[in-house]
Amino acid sequence: MAQPVSVGVDGSPESLAAAMWAGREATLRDGSLRIVYALEWRTSDQQFSPGLSAQREWAESRFEALAEELLDSGPVVAGLGHHDPHGPLLDFAFEAAALRSTVLRLVRTAGRTPAGDREPHDASALAASLRPCRALWPAVEVEEWFSTGPAVPHLLEASDDAQLLVVGRRENRPFPVTRIGPVTHGVLHHARCPVAVIPSS
Repeated sequence: MAQPVSVGVDGSPESLAAAMWAGREATLRDGSLRIVYALEWRTSDQQFSPGLSAQREWAESRFEALAEELLDSGPVVAGLGHHDPHGPLLDFAFEAAALRSTVLRLVRTAGRTPAGDREPHDASALAASLRPCRALWPAVEVEEWFSTGPAVPHLLEASDDAQLLVVGRRENRPFPVTRIGPVTHGVLHHARCPVAVIPSS
């Protein structure tokens, strides 16, 4: 039997997002979900003060809302760098979408608008990158979003209804290993859904 997934919540948007993630992980693993919420301690002998009662009502209402939201799964979104290798990121994103039986939304941006009729993206190179994953996970439906301009706003827009955003991190940067790129940094701070950062060489 799968081990239960436990998550603590305190009422903040971040903790509720963590609870959503934990609930989906428990579902994927056929396990149970434990949501822990600590009532504010009162230095009183009264076990059921008005404050505690209000806290219990809030907790119960949030748990019910979380249960309803868990039944409404969104897509998995993956941000593809224009020049980075996509193998590990695509493997993770396709598997995540397959586990969740949901759509995989691929987002790729170009830094500037191309001149003339030149395409901003190498469609043939992307198709070649996708071919092994499509063969391994044929049931995964893929949406491709192409755009120009800064990547972070487009990724945030594309992942507004997502249950997971997948981005990459190059390991061969000429910086300390703890440094991440500006796109990954931006989505980690502003995305409304959980973010998975996948290293690549």
